[in-house]
Amino acid sequence: MKNLKLISTEMIAKIGVVCLLSVSLSSCLKENKNQNYMPPVALVSFTQASPDQPAINFYLNANRVNGYPLSYGGNLDYFQAFAGKRTANFYNAGTSNTILSDTVTFNQNAIYSLFLAGNAAQPELVVLKDTLSRPAAGKARSASRRKCGTTRRRSTYGYPETLTAPPDRSRTTP
Repeated sequence: MKNLKLISTEMIAKIGVVCLLSVSLSSCLKENKNQNYMPPVALVSFTQASPDQPAINFYLNANRVNGYPLSYGGNLDYFQAFAGKRTANFYNAGTSNTILSDTVTFNQNAIYSLFLAGNAAQPELVVLKDTLSRPAAGKARSASRRKCGTTRRRSTYGYPETLTAPPDRSRTTP
């Protein structure tokens, strides 16, 4: 009887050690490649630039973007938005009255600025693709502007697409 208890205790201890080792080693062998998956995103900023529009709420698809209603001049710093075709919806704050709904396509790793422009009777969504690169010396950068499905080319200062810097006319004193 004493031997049986001794054998069973030793056997249980050995089985326990084997189980413990197998569990600990199997946790090291698992490899989860999708642990740090990041969906494709773009950076987007928004400015409420419609002067006679009441305070608004901004949604991308069904996701509200702003935390508080945005009045004229209000803006949102760059935030991440899923790349692809998205629907930008603008509602009067506190209501479900749609001001404007338009489709926007964001490219992966691109940077955009959105503007709600125009007046309350004819609001429009202006989409500009931003860039961080510096224009060539003496040149102005052009921005691609999308308004209701059309594209217009306009430089940063409203001049034609590329222009030469004006001559330096500063006065020099002797």
